[in-house]
Amino acid sequence: MTEVSAAIIEKDGRFLICRRGGGGSCAHQWEFPGGKREAHESAETCAMRECREELGIEINVYILYDEFEWEYPERKIRFHFFTADIAKGAPKATEHEEIRWVTAAELAEIPMCPADERVKARLIKYFFSRRTRNKAAGRGMCPLLADFFVWRSGKEAKFRPKTHEMQECDAQTGKNVSANDGIIRIKH
Repeated sequence: MTEVSAAIIEKDGRFLICRRGGGGSCAHQWEFPGGKREAHESAETCAMRECREELGIEINVYILYDEFEWEYPERKIRFHFFTADIAKGAPKATEHEEIRWVTAAELAEIPMCPADERVKARLIKYFFSRRTRNKAAGRGMCPLLADFFVWRSGKEAKFRPKTHEMQECDAQTGKNVSANDGIIRIKH
C-alpha cells in the first residue's frame, strides 16, 4: 500500500496549501504539502523531505494530527498528517501550480483532494473552538497544537516553548493534574 505524509503548516493564523499539477485523480486540486513515503524513511521524515524538495523549506514536525486509509479509483493510500511549522526558508512553488497561505475561513471555502478534505473539516472545527484558541494564545501555543491536545486528552494544556513540552492542567486552577506532570514531549 502506498503511504503518504503531509504537513499542516500554520503561521500567524494562516495555513499553507498547494495546488497540484496535472495527472492523477486529484489533478489541479488543493492539498496540504507532502508526498509518498520512501521505504527507508519514517512518516515524519517523509513530510520533512517532501517539504524540502517541493517547497524549498525545512520544517519542524510536531504531532501526528490524523492517520487513515483512503481509497482512490486507482489505489488505496495510507495518509499521515502532521502539525508543523517552518524552521528555515520561504516556501516556493517549484513542483506545484500555486501555493497559498489561507486563513481557516478561506480554507473552508477551498475544495481540496478528498483525503485532505477530511483533515480540513476536522482542522476547521477545532481551529474555530474559541475557548481553546484564546487559552492557547495566552500561553504562547499554536492554536493547532492546543486544539489537538485538548481533543486528545479532554483536558486543558500548558505549553513550554523553550522545551516544546505540553503539560496537562486543571482548566480552572491551572495546576498539574497527573502524578507524572502529564508532560508530552513534542517531536521535532
